[in-house]
Amino acid sequence: MRALVFFVLLFAMVTSTPKAGAQKKYTIENVQEITLRNVGPIWKENEVKGYCLFYKTDKKDRKTNTYLLQVLDQNLNKVKELPFDDSKELVLNEARYNQSSMAFLFTNFAKNQQETRVYDLNGNIIGTYESPVNKTMELMLQMGGEKEAEAFQPKIYDIENRGYLYIAPSVGMGSYSFMVNFYSSEKQGQWSVSTKNEGYTLLEYLGSTKNQILLLATSGRRSNLTLSLVAFDITSGAKSFETPLGDEQFVFYPVNLSAENNSGHVLTGYYFDAKKKLGKSPGLGLAVWSIDEKGKSINKVYNTWAEDFAGHLSDPKALAGNPENQVIQKAISTAKGLFVVSEAYREGEIGDLVLIQLDNKYKITKVSIVPKTHNKAAIRNPVFGSLTTSALAARYSGEFDYQFAARDRDGESFMVHYTDYVRRSKKIKPAIGTIRYDGNKITTDKMEFEAGADNMTVLPAAAGNVLIVEFIEDEKLLEMRLEKLG
Repeated sequence: MRALVFFVLLFAMVTSTPKAGAQKKYTIENVQEITLRNVGPIWKENEVKGYCLFYKTDKKDRKTNTYLLQVLDQNLNKVKELPFDDSKELVLNEARYNQSSMAFLFTNFAKNQQETRVYDLNGNIIGTYESPVNKTMELMLQMGGEKEAEAFQPKIYDIENRGYLYIAPSVGMGSYSFMVNFYSSEKQGQWSVSTKNEGYTLLEYLGSTKNQILLLATSGRRSNLTLSLVAFDITSGAKSFETPLGDEQFVFYPVNLSAENNSGHVLTGYYFDAKKKLGKSPGLGLAVWSIDEKGKSINKVYNTWAEDFAGHLSDPKALAGNPENQVIQKAISTAKGLFVVSEAYREGEIGDLVLIQLDNKYKITKVSIVPKTHNKAAIRNPVFGSLTTSALAARYSGEFDYQFAARDRDGESFMVHYTDYVRRSKKIKPAIGTIRYDGNKITTDKMEFEAGADNMTVLPAAAGNVLIVEFIEDEKLLEMRLEKLG
């Protein structure tokens, strides 16, 4: 559901009613503007310990606005707020949070630069990191192509409690390159790497380990694509390795770093026929690779959609008879094996949620289908002639209903949350669906709401709860409230 994206960089007045103990609701009034990713959870050891918000509060003068950074605890009580003045042309692009710091990526059009500011949870600045505005993004914005510009927007990622990774694409006349920066959250410090001479046309963050940052690099154009796994040392930025993701038989397309264990880095994704062009070829199934810290492949396991996956469906007509059309959203590692969350996808339509269970040898042992309302996707036609690559494009544009997965402290149980709509008589009600795994069995639940909000999303909360964030446009009102599951 494309509408479920939401948070606010806003002109607002914040109101809340302090209570002793847990506060269940936090309200921001007089919301004038909406943008993305300005609210997020603070994690500590797989538990949500609070939330961060950033918004505009006032116009100081013709060139300057006043902004406010707030920290809430896990019960939505205000812990800290930090006001500051800055250019009215300051735009928040992304925000990331961890248990010890917060990072905000701004575009400052007055200075024609992008700034990543890292704060500790007391609101003290740890470091400010500057880089020039992406020229391609700037050109797209000038031409009015906001969706096109989004594709060239730099991204930041939380690297555990070490810092933040910044990846900025740049497209020139017939050439592609990326700037990869690491910003420390421990002290002012960074390293930078340019891929100008590497020939990459796409660079995607997969995850991080204690020592390395792992990226998926795509080279080539359209139907003639090649894939490789690139690792950088977290401390120095030196390239640890680059290894091709294929052999004479198959090409591996990882989308998730699911674990780091004695077997190395465990990567989950799709695999394709190596004899066919990657951009044109449908995915053959689900693959799990284990790779050591030098990039050497330790183990490769392949599960076909047609047999290994479909063989565990109770109804052969399930998923519209097209079991191969799966979009992998998340891989979750437990002591009993690996769980993969995916969504069914047909051209122009997003279908049911699927939970795939694999044993410790990474072979499929069970497939559970969780029905939900099917939705239309904006990306209707295969971009490169393959439904799989079209589905991947839809995934990265935020088209799907999967929201997040959270493991309990024991690491053996988890919950998966997704958004849905439920038709009741003549009304359509928004809902939040939950899939629970307690270490032995899988159960599902769904919570319905009155359709009063124009935009709604769900965020992680303390165990047994979720945080609902709703924007009611007519009332210019943003509400955050904790809801107990079950």
